[in-house]
Amino acid sequence: MSATYTRTWALGAAERALKTAAQTLAAIVVPGAVIWGLDWPQALGVTATATLLSVLTSIADPRHADVAVATAPAAGEG
Repeated sequence: MSATYTRTWALGAAERALKTAAQTLAAIVVPGAVIWGLDWPQALGVTATATLLSVLTSIADPRHADVAVATAPAAGEG
């Protein structure tokens, strides 16, 4: 594994993927929808696809997924 893909990168990628999954599922389960009337296999499939795309985005651009880099002070600060 490259030095780019560190523990902080994995934490950032996991956080991003979890947020994506939650947002996608929330968008599918719209207000007024009856929970037991939803097409759950389709809803979970769309959520899984969005989550996979989030992880692939983190792999493609590891610097933006790494929480140590993303939360570090900018040059000249602090």
